[in-house]
Amino acid sequence: MFNRDRDHCCPMCRLVDAELTKAQEECESGFGDDAHWLSAVALNDALTEYLSSSAAVRKLMRQAVA
Repeated sequence: MFNRDRDHCCPMCRLVDAELTKAQEECESGFGDDAHWLSAVALNDALTEYLSSSAAVRKLMRQAVA
């Protein structure tokens, strides 16, 4: 799934990574709090969980057809 010519596996991962970086900068500047950082991390974790689940479902679908 990962394209070695790019930094991210999909546009959504690129977007979430950018938001995580932005949240880190906001928190390090003193304007973001723990809740802000944890929200960004939760967004990243949710996308990771969804993509892992989706890959597992696609694998099962391929096996069912084979």
